[in-house]
Amino acid sequence: MPPQGEPRPTDDEIAVLKAWIDAGAMGPSGAEPDRTQLIVPEIESHTDVRPVSSVDWSSDGNWIAIARYGEVTIHPVDAAAPTGLGETVRTLTGFPGKVTAVHFTIDGAQLVTASGVTGQVGRAAIWNAADASLVREFTGHRDVLYDAELSPDGTVLATCSYDRQIILWNAATGDQLRTLTGHNGAVYDVAFSPDGTALASASADDTCKVWRVADGERLDTLGQPTKEQYAVAFSPDGKSIVAGGADNRIRVWDFVSRESTQINPLRIARFAHEGPIVRIGFSPDGTRLVTSAENRTVKLWDTSSYSEIALYEQQPAVAMALSVAGDGSAFLLGRMDGSLQSVPIGSRSASAAEEVAAVTAIPVQSAAPMSTVAEQEPNNDPSAATVAAAPAQVTGVIDATTTADAPPDIDLFRFDARAGEEWVIEVNAARSGSKLDSFVEVLTADGQRIERVLLQAVRDSYFTFRGKDADQADDF
Repeated sequence: MPPQGEPRPTDDEIAVLKAWIDAGAMGPSGAEPDRTQLIVPEIESHTDVRPVSSVDWSSDGNWIAIARYGEVTIHPVDAAAPTGLGETVRTLTGFPGKVTAVHFTIDGAQLVTASGVTGQVGRAAIWNAADASLVREFTGHRDVLYDAELSPDGTVLATCSYDRQIILWNAATGDQLRTLTGHNGAVYDVAFSPDGTALASASADDTCKVWRVADGERLDTLGQPTKEQYAVAFSPDGKSIVAGGADNRIRVWDFVSRESTQINPLRIARFAHEGPIVRIGFSPDGTRLVTSAENRTVKLWDTSSYSEIALYEQQPAVAMALSVAGDGSAFLLGRMDGSLQSVPIGSRSASAAEEVAAVTAIPVQSAAPMSTVAEQEPNNDPSAATVAAAPAQVTGVIDATTTADAPPDIDLFRFDARAGEEWVIEVNAARSGSKLDSFVEVLTADGQRIERVLLQAVRDSYFTFRGKDADQADDF
């Protein structure tokens, strides 16, 4: 200090500043700066892109709210439009910064928003959806809010922030009920249980926590995640807690700590995406889960086993906003490039296989006369494979001579197969006295190996081995 070319403060000026700081650096009497306003030069924007930070679909399926920087727009649903929504009918403004979350109330009459200015203030608000009028504001956090959720009965508002705190508010009066502390990192998401008695939170401290709403008691810390958790939700039936985050996994806990402190057992830990999971959303009936990740992929899951049903890859941009329709027929994506897309989920009665594609099953063929096909050399290359029509018994001889000019002998046989058919391939070598150590593999038509089994870890676990000596204890 000071910047190059600027005059240095004089000794007298430095003494005044020091005395002011020593006295508490108080501002003018009766005046307090507006923490929502940053006194910085205005930087001109050089792009027309307006990222979508949050979306919500009203439970009756008629309206969609879209949150961006400084505003929320309300649109009617229009099935004929490419994005599934019509022109803007109402606009909510006056936000101090980016609107990070928007939610319709259960009856669709009001909207709840979360916004704020980084390092300055967090602000939640309740709005009338019919005329975009402000009902009530909630200001108490000292940093940007990431979420604001209204309890199912509409009496309690929960807000979470980068300041690591969760505040519960009286939704009718705007008074603070209690502050929930215990997270050691930013709190990115909160969710009420369906009965409104419990609250789950997801944090940058690599944990989710479960709280009792009535008194703020922490009922459990879900410590299995290995990186930041960005999204958390209760299943619609209230029996499970699901979370996702920077460790690329979705985890499912059985929710048992309903009234007292208990350990909620981890039931499933599923590798889900090749990038951090940023949003999750249940269908209203709880049979489907949608996840969105930073690697620009979106997935649909069957919640009976949390198995993958569909992959929507190569999104044009990261979908940071996600909402499932009230009837569960589709979900809406809002992306960082400002685009939106409505994606159909499919029939509610469809099985997992039917959701992805309809495959015609071909029954096992009835018994037919067995033909004999002898190999015709050369048949080491797919293009020269000996043709066989099933059912058939193929015979051949493997040349054991191997030289630099004569690679190991293989015999290839080509046959036709259709999706849904069941095939049995059996080798008879040692049983007939042959010394052949046989190996059979089914390849694609062009000779490529076929993936038969895909293995993936379902739990993250590790052990640390250390040397044992007289000064060490409790090591493994």
